[in-house]
Amino acid sequence: MTGAARPGLACGGFRQDLIPSVLTRHFRVLQEAGVIRQHDEGKRRTNTLRKEELDTRFPGLTDMVLREGADQVTPPGDADCA
Repeated sequence: MTGAARPGLACGGFRQDLIPSVLTRHFRVLQEAGVIRQHDEGKRRTNTLRKEELDTRFPGLTDMVLREGADQVTPPGDADCA
């Protein structure tokens, strides 16, 4: 299952070898660009790909990107983003 198929993925579910500030910046840029939606659930920030909106505007693009990056997503961890 890719990250896009999940209802949302906490920041800790991504590359564990990056420091939290790098992930925070990465997610902020993606949110500002309209690629993801973020919402807080308690102390955890969840990221959701805006796949439907992106597919409408750029047909086939998200499927191609997800195929290429399928091995980059790790199982969710306990780390949270600021």
